[in-house]
Amino acid sequence: MDTNSVTPSNNTPFPRKIIFSILTACVVLASLVALGFYFLAIDQYKSNRLGEKTTVLTLVDAFFSTYSDLRSMTENSGLPVPATFRAHALETFHRNRKGGDAIRVTMVGFPGREIRTTAKDENMRRTMRAFAEQSTRDPIVALIQLDGEPVLRTTLPSIANRISCVSCHNKHAPKSAPWRLGEVMGAFVIDAPAGAGIRKILVQSTGVALLTFLLTFGLSIFAYFFQARRLEAEIQARRSEAAESASRAKSEFLANMSHELRTPLNAIIGYSELLQEEAKDRNDELLIDDLSKVRSAGNHLLGLICNILDLSKVEAGKMEVDLQETGLDELLGSVGDTTQHLIAKNGNAFEITNSAVVATFSTDPQKLSQSLINMLGNAAKFTRNGEVRLEVTQEPAGWLNFIVSDTGVGMNADQMNKILEPFTQGDTSTTKKYGGTGLGLAITKRFSELLGGRLDVESEPGQGSRFTLSLPIQHAGTGATLHAA
Repeated sequence: MDTNSVTPSNNTPFPRKIIFSILTACVVLASLVALGFYFLAIDQYKSNRLGEKTTVLTLVDAFFSTYSDLRSMTENSGLPVPATFRAHALETFHRNRKGGDAIRVTMVGFPGREIRTTAKDENMRRTMRAFAEQSTRDPIVALIQLDGEPVLRTTLPSIANRISCVSCHNKHAPKSAPWRLGEVMGAFVIDAPAGAGIRKILVQSTGVALLTFLLTFGLSIFAYFFQARRLEAEIQARRSEAAESASRAKSEFLANMSHELRTPLNAIIGYSELLQEEAKDRNDELLIDDLSKVRSAGNHLLGLICNILDLSKVEAGKMEVDLQETGLDELLGSVGDTTQHLIAKNGNAFEITNSAVVATFSTDPQKLSQSLINMLGNAAKFTRNGEVRLEVTQEPAGWLNFIVSDTGVGMNADQMNKILEPFTQGDTSTTKKYGGTGLGLAITKRFSELLGGRLDVESEPGQGSRFTLSLPIQHAGTGATLHAA
């Protein structure tokens, strides 16, 4: 898997292609949901208005039937109420209804059926033809435009379902087309203004679309970021694992190479010492001076190789700690003897003070000595004609503090953040002016952690530096007894 080609990090802008795709998908989904809601709402609206219209038509028919029955009982003519009376009844009904939402009912007859009212618009005529040609009996519901306003029109067939009407017509109008029972005689056209209802549905559909868009967009953005963070964390974990693996491989390689380099280098140093002894026996001062330079350079190179070996062992987890009961004064004396010449070379004064109560403590004396020598060497390198001090104090909680302070050039906050990293110094100008590899303090920091302690730094530019190596008096890895001084 190519971990360099995956997903945004916290510092990259939100990808335009991703947000465009999410927006497009959310708009399409919101539109589909809104359309579905709109058509469902329209169907429901039609269904509700159809029930209302059916009720109106039932009332009109009830009035017509009741009037017809009353007329038959009070008059002896024996003639039924003319069919056109139904149309007159409907006209009276809708004349008395007022308001923008009032329902209008119209009766339309087929030509030749003795129902005189005719279709008033093309939609009515088209519906009537459908009734005539298909003999359909189902209501036809449609949204149409009348005078620029939407109208919900329901057309129901008028069927000759009273035998008395059919018989009467065929008896008294023999010259006209005969009526048959169950025949479609015309239609009832019921118009209901639908503007307000449709506008309400449109508003509701828009609200549904907006809500759907916001929900889907929000959830999509959340899911995208969640997935991106999860994937980024997985990538970082893999990169970290790969980096750790590479670091271990590098450390093992350096450790092996350091051994390979140290063996011939020890031979060079040994032979230079033998040759130097022979030159002394012959009083060859020129050769003695040259061999001394070879030996000094070899020892310096050996020190660098040993530092690399120690650092690689620590990073590879192969560095062992040899805990011993160590005498404090003896340790300080050995470190002072080793670093005295190095500190004095730059004209610095050197002082060691010990205010600790304990005389011995549990530690790895070799690693602690190397750490103190690294700290004092660093102080001596950056101090000219000043003062270098090594102070030992004891804390009541059972810790020893080895404090190395100087009056040298000091460091700023940025330099202090870098100084304990391997192969790093305060800045590039430091390396050019003072030399060094930047390994000493990095090794000291790692040794302090191996010994169960810590290394702290305090400094200000031009005011010198103060390095504090804090170690436990009783290391957790030993059961040695402390002895008071």
